[in-house]
Amino acid sequence: MLYDNGQLIGLYSEAYAAFKDDLYREIVFQTAAFVRREMTSPEGGFTRLWMLTVKEQKAGFTSGRTRSGGRQPPAFRYRKT
Repeated sequence: MLYDNGQLIGLYSEAYAAFKDDLYREIVFQTAAFVRREMTSPEGGFTRLWMLTVKEQKAGFTSGRTRSGGRQPPAFRYRKT
């Protein structure tokens, strides 16, 4: 997950630089915020995996939700054209 999100940030950064579409910029910032919020360990390092807690699984959350209950950044959703 961490590696994938890093690649998404790079890809969308390049897309924003090339096309100046604010959606790409928003995805970069939201993906970076997701990594900082959901994949940073208490010691300050990054975790490779992101998983729901048992409590969240019992509450019916799916992998489309973050530990804080919010939706994942737009980079994880399809964009209708």
